[in-house]
Amino acid sequence: MKSPLRIGLTALAAVLVLSAVVAATASAAPEWYAKKAGVFKKVTTAVKVEFEASKLAMIDNLGGAYEGMSCTTSNFGHGTVEAAGAGKIETFSAENGKTQCKGGKIKENGEGNVCEEHGIEEMTAINAPWKTQLSAEGTSIRASISSESGTPGFRFKCKTIGGTSILVTCEGNTSAHAFSNATAGLVEAEFESKSPRTTCAKQKEAGEWKGTLKVKPSKVEKEAGVEALKVE
Repeated sequence: MKSPLRIGLTALAAVLVLSAVVAATASAAPEWYAKKAGVFKKVTTAVKVEFEASKLAMIDNLGGAYEGMSCTTSNFGHGTVEAAGAGKIETFSAENGKTQCKGGKIKENGEGNVCEEHGIEEMTAINAPWKTQLSAEGTSIRASISSESGTPGFRFKCKTIGGTSILVTCEGNTSAHAFSNATAGLVEAEFESKSPRTTCAKQKEAGEWKGTLKVKPSKVEKEAGVEALKVE
């Protein structure tokens, strides 16, 4: 028969092992890393970043008729990446929609879009600044987008092919697949099938984001020695 002391020590060892596993799991939460002098280190203080829009599209799907806009610009906005996987999207250069974004064939086959290619008359971000947070999903990393002052979203006015103007508003917390682009030294956040749909003014969960936001060190940070970013 095992002694009570031995049983107690065995139980204690099991608890310690379980605690170590839990601690290891907790510490495995994804974080931002900045590279300086050739070495990546975990971000502990806010690093200023710039966002580049790569075919980023905001779409309101009304039963096949797409009211939408897309942006492709190296100067889409600014924000920060922070400790513990947090971050912010603070400003949007794309608010000058006439020069930064356009309507047109949002869908790959071009079907059903009602916005003229150069018909974006105005565009604003709703409830900015937005908060971002990294989290693990299996072997992937996701970046959630939310806001402390409501829900993030976009409002834009576009001129239709028929010549009239329509106002499109889409809001909702969403997320993107985040991954490191080692060659470019930046992080890409891709909006894909797992990204939650947004609620537009005319129909619940009719909206969606498509495309990619690229996150890179700002000019100020580069001058201070930040060479690259990654998530891990």
